[in-house]
Amino acid sequence: TTEIYTLSLHDALPISPLQPAIVAVHIGLARGSVARILVQTAGAEVYEVAAASGAATLIVEGHYTGEAWALTTNPADSELFATAGDDATVRIWSVSADKLARKAVLDAPVRCLAWAPDGGTLLAGLGGNVSGARHPKDGTFVLLDVSTLRVRAEGRDSRHWIRCAAFSPVGDAFALGSSDQKVYVYDSATARLRARCIAHNAPVAQLDWSLDGRHVQSDANDRGAHHQLRQI
Repeated sequence: TTEIYTLSLHDALPISPLQPAIVAVHIGLARGSVARILVQTAGAEVYEVAAASGAATLIVEGHYTGEAWALTTNPADSELFATAGDDATVRIWSVSADKLARKAVLDAPVRCLAWAPDGGTLLAGLGGNVSGARHPKDGTFVLLDVSTLRVRAEGRDSRHWIRCAAFSPVGDAFALGSSDQKVYVYDSATARLRARCIAHNAPVAQLDWSLDGRHVQSDANDRGAHHQLRQI
């Protein structure tokens, strides 16, 4: 006996998959009849579909294009961590639940993340491309509300992709290291540029703040640099 099933994940799910193309299917049998169907999408999502009702349940999901570039933990809640990468998604994961808590789809690959000290805001630096070509959003940053992952603020002062990011110890400012060899410092409340630091001859790879929030230390392939910030 041959049984024919027609499945539409768009109809079966309240939220459509990021990449709905089906790349793999596995049929589960019970007493010779189809009991459940496992479906994998091009967006690295695996669903379990009940054969009788057509109801679908998301089992697992993850990043699906290129590489994962960013990983950061919530300084105010060790239960949560965030990842991001070439697929232009920012994902917050639950450690105890061992699954995704929420995700956001941005309009460019994400190269770095930083979590604000109070745990309420995620900073994402954008740019680059899997193919290596320039992206219209190179140099852009976004501030995301952690509870909803909605964009709270967006800015762009560099025209080259952002490689690293860090909040000051009290969270009143944040710094970005860019492929244009500069460090950009912003006010967290307004997302306005406070300072532009020029000290490298190579893309900025890492940066960090002093405990008093008055200095930013950055590193690149050429040498390290130490920037003292004026009170603005």
